[in-house]
Amino acid sequence: MPKIIDQSRLNRFGRERLKFLKENRENQYQSMYYRGTLMEHLLNIEEQAQEFLEKEEPKMMEAWGLTNELKSEDFLKYTGLKKNLDMTLTRMVLEQIVWV
Repeated sequence: MPKIIDQSRLNRFGRERLKFLKENRENQYQSMYYRGTLMEHLLNIEEQAQEFLEKEEPKMMEAWGLTNELKSEDFLKYTGLKKNLDMTLTRMVLEQIVWV
């Protein structure tokens, strides 16, 4: 009997992976669902995404010049760059981890 998928336990990346599997990898989705490994897989994807973000964000903040000095000197510029960085990192996670 397949395990129930508790979407309330999933973050954005887990839910996006679930959607991706249902829409693009139906056989893989059904196989994991009926073996009862789908929830474990989704949680694993979330963990990979979180590790990627924790590793890459500091590197990219430095490369983009997002420093505390910039934050105190020009908060609007810092906020705009940070938002752009967050969107870029999210897209990278989706393309490299979730949608593969």
